[in-house]
Amino acid sequence: MGQAKERMMEIMEEKSNKKLAQYLGISYDEFCELEYTLYKETSNDDDYLVYNYILDFSNEANSKEILSKIERLEGDYQVWIDAPTYENL
Repeated sequence: MGQAKERMMEIMEEKSNKKLAQYLGISYDEFCELEYTLYKETSNDDDYLVYNYILDFSNEANSKEILSKIERLEGDYQVWIDAPTYENL
């Protein structure tokens, strides 16, 4: 992949992460400090329709201080975002 294409992908990822951080109610810098896993909740049939995206912040290395600031964080350190909302971030 060329350098220009790589840089464009980095810019797009940064923009997406900034929007996600804003949705979570934390700063972009705080978001960058967190480790998370992204899961998709899909239908069971062949079309694999995505219903929700789940951000799992259960990594023990994550700052409890930052986690406490996250809006919508559930007790299991997950944030569920419906597919239309996530895809428009």
